[in-house]
Amino acid sequence: VYSTTTMKLNGNITANVGDYITQANADGNAQVITAITAANVITVGNLTGTYYARGGNISINGVSSNVRPATVNNIFDYSQYTKIGAGDFDNANDRIMAYYAPGEGMPGRDLNKLVYGVEYPGVQVQGVRFNAFSSNITSNIISYHHSNLSLISSNIITRLTLSTNANVWVGNTITQLSTGAYGNVYSISTGNVVTLSRVVGAFSTTAANIYVYRDGANLTANVTAISNVNDYFDFTTTEYATGEYLTVSNLDLPVSANLTFKIVNITNDRLQLSEISGTTFSISHGSNVALRYYDDNDPINLDSSIQSAYMDSALGTRAEDINVDGGAYYDTFSSHAPEELVPGQTFDHLAVKVYTKLFSNTQIVAYRMVSNTIANSSSTNVSLWPQYYKIANTSVLSANLNLTDTSISVANASVFSAPDITNNIPGIIYINGEKIVYWRNYATESKIAWAANAVISTGSLITYSGNIYLTSGNVYSTTFANISANTTQVSANILAQIRRGADKTGAPLVHVVGSTVEDSGVTSLIPSSGSTDGNVHLGTWMNLNPDTSQRFFVTDSGDFMTNEADSYITTTYSSAFLDGSGLENSDTVQAVFLRGS
Repeated sequence: VYSTTTMKLNGNITANVGDYITQANADGNAQVITAITAANVITVGNLTGTYYARGGNISINGVSSNVRPATVNNIFDYSQYTKIGAGDFDNANDRIMAYYAPGEGMPGRDLNKLVYGVEYPGVQVQGVRFNAFSSNITSNIISYHHSNLSLISSNIITRLTLSTNANVWVGNTITQLSTGAYGNVYSISTGNVVTLSRVVGAFSTTAANIYVYRDGANLTANVTAISNVNDYFDFTTTEYATGEYLTVSNLDLPVSANLTFKIVNITNDRLQLSEISGTTFSISHGSNVALRYYDDNDPINLDSSIQSAYMDSALGTRAEDINVDGGAYYDTFSSHAPEELVPGQTFDHLAVKVYTKLFSNTQIVAYRMVSNTIANSSSTNVSLWPQYYKIANTSVLSANLNLTDTSISVANASVFSAPDITNNIPGIIYINGEKIVYWRNYATESKIAWAANAVISTGSLITYSGNIYLTSGNVYSTTFANISANTTQVSANILAQIRRGADKTGAPLVHVVGSTVEDSGVTSLIPSSGSTDGNVHLGTWMNLNPDTSQRFFVTDSGDFMTNEADSYITTTYSSAFLDGSGLENSDTVQAVFLRGS
C-alpha cells in the first residue's frame, strides 16, 4: 500500500492542504498534506487508487487545472504496518503461510499439501451448467404449432392464391381432386393466399375442375396462382435422440422466448415432443429459430457414465463391476450427500514398456506389460492377470489418424495380427499410449478376384486390374464399370472396424502421420509354455542355485551377478523361463520368442 505520493507537475496550480486531488482517466484520489514547492512538487496522502505520470489532467476539488503529473513517486509508508512475530499468530495456518520456506525435496508452499483437512478429500463431481448445449442450430424453415406439439420442417412449401376468400385453418388438409394433389395448411396470408406444407403431387391452375376442398368439403374456390419453395430441414441428420431434451427459441421476439421439450419421436421432417416448460407460443414459417440440444450419450460430453437397471442378480459381485458406494449422509467432510449420487472409484489402464539390449548392444528386445481396468494381479482367475506382449511387430501411420476416422492407414499392415472373428478375438494396437481394437486387417484378409456375373457379398475385398476394392453393395454385373458406385478403392495397409480409446486409454483429437503403431494382438503375447499357471505373470524367470552360506548381491565388476567371493552366481532351469544362461543364450520358448530366434 502506498499511502503517500509525490507528483512533480508540468505547470503551476493553486492548492491548499486538505484539498482533494484527482486525475482524469485514472482512479487516484488523495488529499494535499504539504504545501506545493517552488518546483511544482505536490505531496498527497490518504491515497486510494493510482495516479499516472503523463496521464490525464489533475483536478483540485473537482475543478480541472489543465496540468498533469510529469513524474509520480509512490512512497511506502512503513508506519501503517506492524511487524508480527512467529508467536503472535493465533492459528497454525497463518503461521505456516508466513514462515514456511520449502527447500529441496519438501512439499510446496501450498496449505492443502501441508495441512490435512483443508481441501475436500472426497470425489468431486462437476456437471455441466443447466444451459449447456452440445449443438446450436439456427434455421428459418422450421415451424412449431403448440396444438400438436410438433416441430415441423417446411418440407416442400406450396403457396396457393385462391379466387375467393376461403374458410380454412392451420392444420386443414387442402385437396385438388382434378390433380390429386394435397397438403396441410401451414399458414394463411392476406390476398387469399394459403401456404401448404408436406405437399404431395402438383396443384394446377388450368386443369378441369380446379376447385379445392378443405377436409373433403368443396370450397368452390379456384387456384389462380402457385409458387413453390423447396426448403427442407432433415431432423434425422442431427445428433438428437428420443428421450433427450431440446430448447427452442424464437429469435424474432423482442424478448427471447424459450420452450423446453422432451423428444418423443424423430422423423425426417418432424420432431414429436412432450412436456412443455416455458411460455407457450407458435413459430410460423420464416421465423428465425434456435434449437439448443445437449447430447448426453456422446462420450465427448461425458467424463464417465455409470448406470444400471438393477436387473442383474450378480451385479456387484464381479471384479469388473463398478460399485458406487458413497460416504455417510453426514460426516467430517460432507453433509446432505445421498450415497447413490456419489460416483464410485474408477481405475486407469496401465501399460509399461520394458527395453533391454543384447549381444553387445546390437539387438533390442522389448515387451509390454498391460494391466487394464479390471486386472487383478493376485486373483485366482487367470483371465484377470496382467498380460505380457512382445514389442516387435511395429509400423507407422501413413496418414493422420483423426478422432472421427473409421479406419487406420499404416505403412505395413501385414505385421499386425489378423483378427479371429470365429473365436471373437480382435486385433489390438497401441498408438502413443492409446489402445485401439480392430476387427479387420485388409493385409491379412483374402481378396476375391472380381469376375463378370460373380456373386460377392457386401463388405468383401475384391481385386480388379491390380487394385483392391471394398464392396458396399451389389457387384453382380457384366462389366466392372457398372459397379463403380458400389465399390471403393482401398489400400491393403488398412485396419478397419476400429474401437478407439479401449480400456479407458486416452484418444486424442489426432495421431500425426509417422507415429509408431505397435502390435499387441494374440500373436505378440509371450507364450506361457513352461509355466503351470498358463500365464507368465506369476511364473519364474530365473532360479538361483541354493547357497545358504553366502549372501548374493550385484557388484560393479561387470554385467554379472556375483557373490561376496566375486564368483559368478549360477542358475538352474527348474521350470523357469530362462535356463541359466541369460536372455541372450537361453533356448526356452519365452527367450526365443522375445529374441525372435
